[in-house]
Amino acid sequence: MPVRRQVALSAYWFSLNFESASLLTIVIPAALDRLAFQNHVSMLWRIAAVGSVVAMLLPPFAGAFSDRVHRRGGQRRPMLLWGTLVNVLGLFWMLSAGSVLSLGGGFLLAVIGQNFAGAAYQAMMPDIVPRDGWGLASGYMGVASLLGTIGGLAVAGIFPSGVSYGAMAVVAVLGAVYSASAAHGEEAVRHEPAPRAKIRNRRDFILVFAARFCVMFGQAVLMTYVLYFFQDDLHVASPQGSTALLAGLALVGAVLSAFLLGNLSDRSDRPGIVFFASIPMAIAVGGFGLMENVHWIFLFAILYGVGYGAYLSVDWALALDSIPDLSNVARDLGVWGIASNLPAVLAPVAGGLILTQVLTPAAGYRDLFLLTGAVTLLGAIVVLFVRTQRRTSFAETAFRLTVSLLLFVYVRIAYRVSIEGRLPRGRGSTLVVSNHAHDLEGMVLPVCLQWQGRLSQPVYSAGSERLFEPGFLATRGPRSLQPLLACVHLGWILRRLGVRPIENMPRSRPLVGLAYAVWQRHGDLSVREVFTEDALRQLGIGASNVRLRDVWRRRFLRVAQETLPFTALKEPYRGEIRAGVRQRVEGQIGVLTAILDQGGTLYLTPEGRYTEDGALGRLKESLMRLLPHAENVILSGVSYDPFAPGRLRLLVRLVPLRSGIDLSRQLKAARTVTVSQIVAATLLAQESPAGLEEIVRQAMEHLRLVEGKAAVAADLRGNPDTTVRRALAAMLGRGTLQLEGGAIVLSGRHKDPRFDGVQDMVRYQAAQFQETLEASEALPAVLV
Repeated sequence: MPVRRQVALSAYWFSLNFESASLLTIVIPAALDRLAFQNHVSMLWRIAAVGSVVAMLLPPFAGAFSDRVHRRGGQRRPMLLWGTLVNVLGLFWMLSAGSVLSLGGGFLLAVIGQNFAGAAYQAMMPDIVPRDGWGLASGYMGVASLLGTIGGLAVAGIFPSGVSYGAMAVVAVLGAVYSASAAHGEEAVRHEPAPRAKIRNRRDFILVFAARFCVMFGQAVLMTYVLYFFQDDLHVASPQGSTALLAGLALVGAVLSAFLLGNLSDRSDRPGIVFFASIPMAIAVGGFGLMENVHWIFLFAILYGVGYGAYLSVDWALALDSIPDLSNVARDLGVWGIASNLPAVLAPVAGGLILTQVLTPAAGYRDLFLLTGAVTLLGAIVVLFVRTQRRTSFAETAFRLTVSLLLFVYVRIAYRVSIEGRLPRGRGSTLVVSNHAHDLEGMVLPVCLQWQGRLSQPVYSAGSERLFEPGFLATRGPRSLQPLLACVHLGWILRRLGVRPIENMPRSRPLVGLAYAVWQRHGDLSVREVFTEDALRQLGIGASNVRLRDVWRRRFLRVAQETLPFTALKEPYRGEIRAGVRQRVEGQIGVLTAILDQGGTLYLTPEGRYTEDGALGRLKESLMRLLPHAENVILSGVSYDPFAPGRLRLLVRLVPLRSGIDLSRQLKAARTVTVSQIVAATLLAQESPAGLEEIVRQAMEHLRLVEGKAAVAADLRGNPDTTVRRALAAMLGRGTLQLEGGAIVLSGRHKDPRFDGVQDMVRYQAAQFQETLEASEALPAVLV
């Protein structure tokens, strides 16, 4: 389609947004400041809410009428022109209004005319534009919308109200006439319902609706309250001018992104573009509430604009993709429009309730903008579940990267993480072999490794099959949340994050694991049919009406994690599980092998379970079977520093595997020596109680044992004396050490609640120090 016709078809989008941006953002708030200064906030949300209710209810009916006329051979253009005339009459009524009631009446008439025209106008587009050009047309419409918003805000922010009303009327008429002329001959081009439209249900349409609702809620909050935010909270000299400047900054980059991404969406995944567009919008809106500084607000405005332009570029095209029947396109687009208008009803109400219930404007706007950012983020997540014709991995990649980023941020805030080394650049198939000291490294390392390579290619990891069973999260979460977490099944999330199951308990399993395995094969049997009487008596399950699915419900939360041997099962289930374990393990290893054969990266902890005594466990046979399939093998030496003050510290060291040398010994030597290891080894080596200075002196001797042989933490290398003293002070503060007559001695409290399975953290750290030292002495030239 020629560019000139694309521009003409998009002209009325310019008019619609010119008027909408001017009215609710500046013109009506300024009029209410004059007509009802004491109640300007409450009056604004009332007027906006009433207008939005009309804008929400009218388009589906107007669209259905337009579809009916169109099916009978009529045209949509007359509806566009007559609706524009009613809209203009409403604008002139508002111009002459001398009261809030009169202003509201004129606004209501303008809204009726605008939505009557808009229902016919947006249905003209798929009548004229071929399906493979929807993305480009959406880009033109996005640019027109943004330019209209910029123009409307500029005129309303610079000129008095009389000029603004006149400009809105002129732009509405010119846009309607120009777009109507471009639709000449539209009746000759008719879309029959596509086969796809006949067989699809409304699932995608509902998801697109929900995602648009969330994004438009954020837009409605900003459009409604940003002027008062500048006036009541930031106290700027010219709220109207600041509002116009903020909008201008937001829309500068949005124009280019709208056009470019709209064109791109004809060849790529539209839900993925919408997802990535919504993320900066959510961050920016939340930033408005957290950074009450004009300079930061303007920076966030630019960030919001980039996302908003990208969103507008594919919004309309994605809606058309999801409409089940294009013969009713005007009606369904009218319903889709509710996703814009309903937020315009709720956002002013929500904002008014929040702002009128707090003690200070600053607190109110902070709460309002944080809520808005959360809702916008929800919209980004919802759109990932839309299934378009282009089923690519884009949405799954977006989901994986988002969760990885959130985990990365959380870990960096909650823990102190230090990673030395990196994976090879331009790597092929890569196997990362790590010792297993805590659940934390399994969450941290795959995420960090993901961001070291191509983001479109996941870093896979092998996780215990227990992770994929119901109720696992309850065993790791806070006690107060365990009943709720028991209902959460992590399997589908973990698979999308690149985690693949591996059986690490071939001879026994928690009760919930055995129940789940039998349930998958035979359904919801009674536990008395499946388990022996001795096993049920041992677990305290005596009721005859308990079924397998009950095992992962709240009342069996504690006993569900009790480990049982396979002999606790009756036949034939015992034999099935045993045979199934062998078959399943073979299949799981085959999946991991395929990842490496296809050039992927796999993170593996071959011990199977994290160590409870600090020593490296026996490495599973699966590692030996995977090694020949990897072009690169990287060892990940993991150490924790629990006795250091502050947040738990995790140190990771990545080194390449050297051929011809025992892998287990190299992995032990790859771990970084920490102050916790030095202090623990020193305290356990004491023959008699000693004072602070003597303990520090002995710690320095232990440190010299590993200097030049093993990797040492940076704080120990830089200032060992101070580092040891701080660690000892932290241990005294936590009760691990105590003072007796001027001497520092170990207390009976050696358990660290952050390491659930470790009974004696002092011996744990000392054992790791000794093991690392012995391995490093045997390999001095390899890993130091």
